[in-house]
Amino acid sequence: DITDTPRSWVNSRGGSLRSGSSAVSLRSIGKVKSYNILKGFGFIDCPELKELYGRDVFLHRIQKELSGAEIGEMVEFEVIVDARQVPQSKNVRKYYPRKSATAVVIEDAWAAFEAEEQQDV
Repeated sequence: DITDTPRSWVNSRGGSLRSGSSAVSLRSIGKVKSYNILKGFGFIDCPELKELYGRDVFLHRIQKELSGAEIGEMVEFEVIVDARQVPQSKNVRKYYPRKSATAVVIEDAWAAFEAEEQQDV
């Protein structure tokens, strides 16, 4: 059942990465784990994909340069799984998690409370 499959394992047509296709495309989120400037490639750590394929996601020099991402930063990327079942990143961009509306309201309320406390001192 697809509903039990993690989001990053499902492609746009609803099939899983192990659908038998030689190239399956989907979006996922991970952290830039390493990058070798001399070799021109690195790897993205994505636990779901590592569990599925037993390896990190390949990050090509051009993808890193276009995204501007550095080691340790979160990235969102499209995953291409080649015929050898090697996950590779495409269309990499920095990932900025969105805050929920509730989190924003709580932060605003807390900031207002702290400002009021500062005025009372």
